[in-house]
Amino acid sequence: MKIIFTLLLSFISAITFGQDKDIPQTLNKLYNGKQFFKLRSELDKEISMIDEIQKEYFQSLVFSIFNRPAESNTLIDKLLNNNKGSLTDSMIVELYKSKLVNSVNLFLYDDALKTTEIILSQYKYLIEKEHFEDFENTNQIWKASAGLSPQTVTITGDTKLTVKKDMAGLTNVKVSINGNEEEFVFDTGANFSTITNTFAKKLGLKFLKGSLDVGTTTDMKVKSDLAYADSLSIGKMNFRNVLFLVFPDEALSFGNGVYVINGVIGFPVIKEMKEISLSENEIFIPLIRDKSSNRNLALDGFLPLIETIVNDDTLVFSFDTGAKATMMYQPYYEANKSDIESKYEIGDIRIGGAGGEVTLKGFKLNDMNFKIGSGNAVLNDVVLLSTQIKDDDEYLYGNLGGDFINKFKKMIIDFEDMFVEFE
Repeated sequence: MKIIFTLLLSFISAITFGQDKDIPQTLNKLYNGKQFFKLRSELDKEISMIDEIQKEYFQSLVFSIFNRPAESNTLIDKLLNNNKGSLTDSMIVELYKSKLVNSVNLFLYDDALKTTEIILSQYKYLIEKEHFEDFENTNQIWKASAGLSPQTVTITGDTKLTVKKDMAGLTNVKVSINGNEEEFVFDTGANFSTITNTFAKKLGLKFLKGSLDVGTTTDMKVKSDLAYADSLSIGKMNFRNVLFLVFPDEALSFGNGVYVINGVIGFPVIKEMKEISLSENEIFIPLIRDKSSNRNLALDGFLPLIETIVNDDTLVFSFDTGAKATMMYQPYYEANKSDIESKYEIGDIRIGGAGGEVTLKGFKLNDMNFKIGSGNAVLNDVVLLSTQIKDDDEYLYGNLGGDFINKFKKMIIDFEDMFVEFE
């Protein structure tokens, strides 16, 4: 399951800079296309060729994408306070969008509210109607949580969690909320932690005023309330002021109630664990982290993205430990259309998520070689959709799922140095 918010990217007009206008145009194109790993490399290579304002502008975007929100906000505030007159309106609105994401990742909901209201009031003309509605909708979260203290975590030692796979093959872990122990799905692809209405009341969550429409994996809309847990413990980690989206019970019930999800621990909690080592039967969160130079993890707003090599093509996938199987999206079909249609028959593909199931046209591919870091595996029956399911699928080539992850004894995710490694 994956909860999607479209918060980060919209079109940036081509901007003419300094002596070599092609460099910022290239950087903008990479940014617009969510080619974040190439953007970082290109910026590192060309940084001496652009002026200070350009440098700080693109660095602030890259810092945000690679989970350095405080550093990003420092540069953004400097640009907006000291150099606003040298920025185009398109640049300014992109800075505010990044500042919004940074503020949420820092759990500064008051700042998120102020930033969103600036975007809505001053830059409406630069926002496409659909994205503008997303801003208005998600602004209900920041309004409701504006008085909530930031989420914090206290870690007292290494944590070892026994993993339980549910009937859908999803990873479940024990959590304690306000002293009540339950099993929740552990899902990096969930932009927010989620809980059913019944369990929110059972576990004593405090409801906030306001509700919003939440987009899901299947692009359906689910009406969600908001609540927070005073205390949430996982192993030797204690989190305070954890925000939850509260779904109607039926939105997390599948197969006429045969399979039910009571709650999901999502990205805002998981990323604060810093490093997570997942094996078949255990999740290990060390107090002292390992290091890696393999920086293949990025953030699109609140959605983790991973650099993925598929049959020798370097592509960007979303990264969802809550997905049972890898799925590929329309951009891959369009790029390889003739080859795919010569080998495979199109058919009906059923996919499900919070809110229900949909049937789309697509293919099932075999002998697909996936490589991430040093991890390499061949996958079969990989679903490829021939039509676009969500707007933000336009630039993503797929979503990495458990069928790849389960090929390895161990997966390490580090949200501090932003890498994923398989052993």
